[in-house]
Amino acid sequence: MSINIMDMVKGAVSDQVMGQLGGLLGTGDKTSVLFESAAGSILGGLLKKSSTPQGAQDIFGAAQNQDAGMLDKLGDLFGGGDATEAYQQQGAGVLDMVLGGGEQRVGMIGTIAKALGVDGGIVGKLLAMAAPIVMGVIGKHIKDKALDAVGLGSFLGSQKSNIAGALPSGLAGNLGFANFLGDASGKVGDAMSGVGSAVGGAAGSLGDAAGKVGGAATRAADQVGDAAGEAASGVGNLLKLLLPLILLGALAWFLIPMFTGGGDKPADGDKGGLEMPAVPDFSASIPGLDALGEKGKTLTDGFSMISGGLKDVSDEAGATDLAGKITDFTGQIGGLGLGELDGAAKTASSSLIGKFVDSAPGLLSGKSDGIMGILKPVIDKLIEALSPFK
Repeated sequence: MSINIMDMVKGAVSDQVMGQLGGLLGTGDKTSVLFESAAGSILGGLLKKSSTPQGAQDIFGAAQNQDAGMLDKLGDLFGGGDATEAYQQQGAGVLDMVLGGGEQRVGMIGTIAKALGVDGGIVGKLLAMAAPIVMGVIGKHIKDKALDAVGLGSFLGSQKSNIAGALPSGLAGNLGFANFLGDASGKVGDAMSGVGSAVGGAAGSLGDAAGKVGGAATRAADQVGDAAGEAASGVGNLLKLLLPLILLGALAWFLIPMFTGGGDKPADGDKGGLEMPAVPDFSASIPGLDALGEKGKTLTDGFSMISGGLKDVSDEAGATDLAGKITDFTGQIGGLGLGELDGAAKTASSSLIGKFVDSAPGLLSGKSDGIMGILKPVIDKLIEALSPFK
């Protein structure tokens, strides 16, 4: 029987403890579903982090340090008071490792809250309560199976479908780890099908082109012969010999690139001589930018990174990587408090956002259908998140 980590996590929480958790959070009969989504979000973040050797090692160390015996006394830990508060602080530390600290964590909590339709404060507490349980289950599995960091990474990788099944539709993409859960497999299949169709179409077009070239060559040769005869009557035998050679050379110069695939065609990334839009300088000419403080740095760094990536991306692998970064940045918007700004700070943020929103579609235009299919949805979501503050 295959191992399902979501069943392991849910099995660690009895109905009684789940009721205690619902009482602490005020979530009633929704608690079990919300807990599953929270645990799935944490596991998705762990899966993404474990994709690098250092990340897997960090998770391994944290899970080993987690007191597995804690799982047997959740009833006491969820009873309120100092024990519950200390438990939540421990969970907050786990979340910092999984989701990142500061504004990144706040942004991701906001994204999860929106997907679940629950207040962000409740989601923050729920994640903090679920995180030690998830790590306790992982720590117990490491001990039971004598896993090392590499083995832990492989185990998490084997749980993609189980983790994805615990998340509401679209949440994995909004959190930036859809690709790590295998959601891209359908896109790969579609892309391969598209490639097959394109190859077949190209082969047919090549055959048609060859036939047209052959016909053009025959007609040109006839015209060359006629021209040669007419020229010979006027200028003598020498010109009679030279003129066909000259005309055939010119014809070859024109036709050979068509047969060999040469000629003047746009190189990869070249848009047929059209000048690509320049990446805006988001740190210049924005009145009141200093009034934004760290929020301004977050916006300018994010907009510069995304705009440069949109201009330079040239293949679907690069587009997938950039899409993850864009999704991560989108998750931070809700935690920046842009709606609370006023005066010079509000004017500066509005100018920054307007500059990005106006330039992003132009930087994305002209890319291949594959790149557009990956990047346009995440850019649209980012622009949607920014539009109220433009």
